[in-house]
Amino acid sequence: MYKKIGIIVLILVLALGNVYFYTKIDKLDYDIIIGTTVIGENSDIAINFSKSKPISNKDDFNSIVFSLMDSVSIDKPKICENPPDSVITFNDRKDGIQYYTANIWINNNSLIIKSNGNESTYKIIEADRAQEIIKIIKKYITKIDK
Repeated sequence: MYKKIGIIVLILVLALGNVYFYTKIDKLDYDIIIGTTVIGENSDIAINFSKSKPISNKDDFNSIVFSLMDSVSIDKPKICENPPDSVITFNDRKDGIQYYTANIWINNNSLIIKSNGNESTYKIIEADRAQEIIKIIKKYITKIDK
């Protein structure tokens, strides 16, 4: 009798543990927000995040993270002399910490990325992966021209 009760309790604990970890995994660790660049009167460049919302879909979130990880370093391309089409920030709004910022230029079937860290580096994402990221950018920003 006690053996059956022990097994039932163990099964319930394991089932509740699975439910807890399954729902906890869906929460994103930090926010990715995509903003657009705005050119002011004096040709000053600002970033507008008012038309964007944090990425909430885990697949979109992972696509951006893994695309940035797989991007290839390049020399500064000519398109980067223009203002960027969008800006991506990785941050934790709750703690007020910004982890990473990158400027993005949409160039035909590729994305040019300039990371704004200690050393500014240029990277490229090409082909299908670039098209996927462009769709995600358009999905989370209400207005982008490209």
